[in-house]
Amino acid sequence: MLPELHAISAFSFLRGSSDPEALVSRAAELEIPSLALIDRDGVSGGPRFQAAAREQGVRPIFGVNLALRDTGLDGRLALLVTSRVGYQNLCALVTIGCGVTTTDTICAARIGPTPGHVSSTRVIGC
Repeated sequence: MLPELHAISAFSFLRGSSDPEALVSRAAELEIPSLALIDRDGVSGGPRFQAAAREQGVRPIFGVNLALRDTGLDGRLALLVTSRVGYQNLCALVTIGCGVTTTDTICAARIGPTPGHVSSTRVIGC
């Protein structure tokens, strides 16, 4: 069975309702081998997601659904990581993004040439 690459948990305030443990449990019930958690503008659900995935035997994939603002683009970008370095880079992007606030979103990122922030991060959609 194909992995779910766009799961959103209750850590995406007003967007998701299931906690990370429930998402992983359901993936295990459906025999989905891996699951990507991409909450909005943050990775706060990551520790609980990791623990539940390890317990249930589901391969966790970490990511974020990042707001694009001040770039000429208006929308969201789903980013997944492929390694520990990718996760570090993703956290750096989220931190940079949360330093820029707008009236309609808590976090926004200025996406541009950022050395080292692309090699282990995959763009999966807008």
